[in-house]
Amino acid sequence: MKGMHACTLDKAQFAHDISSAIRRRKRGDFVMTTTTLDRLTHLIHDKFGVALDVIDPDAPFASYDLDSLTVAELMFEIDDAFHVTVPDEAATTVTTLRELAVLIDGLPAQVKKA
Repeated sequence: MKGMHACTLDKAQFAHDISSAIRRRKRGDFVMTTTTLDRLTHLIHDKFGVALDVIDPDAPFASYDLDSLTVAELMFEIDDAFHVTVPDEAATTVTTLRELAVLIDGLPAQVKKA
């Protein structure tokens, strides 16, 4: 019976969360937007273990202990995550997340081959 109670609480919490989200949406204060900078922030957190609370979009990659090899790996991750091709020189010329976001936003999306 203990397990059933925990499951009921989870369902109740889920229902509460959904209800709250619907109320916020009706009030107009529930907006879901994800910027390139937000996506990059979560990408370096997820792939390289950088804590979200220390990420500053204007800080150099070196401040996160990302060396040049890791930044090159980041560029490949971006290719996959954003469906773009980041120029090779970006690994050495782009030094912050904000610069990288501006670059990505200006790149054309890759066309999938049939």
